[in-house]
Parts: sequence; structure tokens; C-alpha cells
Amino acid sequence: MSIKKVPGWGKTVGILMIIMGSLGAFYQLYRIVFPMILNVQQEFIGNFSRITKDQIQNNDSLRLNPTFNENFESFENSLEAVNNTIFKIEPHIIQYIMVFSLIMLLVNVIYIIAGTKLLTKKIANYQFAKITLIIAILINVLSLFLIFSGNNSLMIFAMMFYAFIGLIADIVYIIILQSHDQSEYDENENAQKQVISIEEGFEI
Repeated sequence: MSIKKVPGWGKTVGILMIIMGSLGAFYQLYRIVFPMILNVQQEFIGNFSRITKDQIQNNDSLRLNPTFNENFESFENSLEAVNNTIFKIEPHIIQYIMVFSLIMLLVNVIYIIAGTKLLTKKIANYQFAKITLIIAILINVLSLFLIFSGNNSLMIFAMMFYAFIGLIADIVYIIILQSHDQSEYDENENAQKQVISIEEGFEI
């Protein structure tokens, strides 16, 4: 069937699902490699602190300077506080992120397929898109609930921002689909209307 025969609302949702699904796939890939990025960042902070301490120990003028040591300790505590506030993530939260990222990566592939199907006028495609959106919403809500169940740093809030946007978008899409009659995706609808028109013409 031609894309021109698809209802405007269905075409819009389908295209948006393809775009959001594609962006979502890249987002999930980022979340999968995120623990490695976090490890590198933590190692950098640890190495910086260790190297600085070694240099202080090797420098008598610094090591024996109480004012410097006090200031350095204050700086080190501040650095640790910033690290905990912005970057620190509990190990079980990282596991949740990894698991749900893999699941959502698969869902995003199906999501793109569902969006593509909405560009073809078939009731089965409408239903497939609706089911896909419901599954995406449920998994997204569950992942957000579990990931935010612990003490979270600002990094988690920043990283999960797209998940919130995606959840809101999915809810909007499902509302749009639900508010329209699936019969608008009936590929035989036009033929049925033509038959009715012909029958009415004969009656006249």
C-alpha cells in the first residue's frame, strides 16, 4: 500500500518512532560502554591523587609544611566530595544500567520496525506499533524505578534524561494511537466505502 493512504497521525507517529528509535539505539550503546568510561574517569582521579601524594612525599619543603598539607587535605576532600556527587554510582546500579541497556537496544530495533510498519496501511501494523509502545513504556518505567532506587549521582540524572524524554514520547504516541480508530488502518476500508457508495447510487 502507498504511504499516501496512511492516516496523517499514523504517518507522523511512525516517522517519529523511526527517529526516536534510531537515537535510542545510539543512546543504549552509550549506556553499554558507560561503565568503561566511568572506570577510566575513576582511575584518572585515583592516579592524580596518588601521584600528587608521591610528589609531596618526595619534596621535604612541602611534606614538612603544615599549611600546605592542610590545604592539600582540604582540596583532596573537596575532590572526593565532587567525585561522589557527580560521578559515583553504586555497583548494582551499574548492573541495572547494563542489563536494561541491552534489553532496550533490542526494543529500539523493534521500535524502528514498528515505526516503519506504521507507514503501511494495515491493521496488524497499527496493533504491532501499539504493543511495541506498551512494552517500551513498561520496560522504561521499570528501568527508571530500579536505577533511581539507590543513592544517585548527578551523572545518573544526566544520563537518564533521554530515558525520561523517551518515556514521555512513548506515552504521547500511545495516546495518539489509542485516540484514533484502528479501522483507519484497514486496507480494505476504501474498497468497502466504494461498494457502499455504489449500492447507495443504485438505491437512488
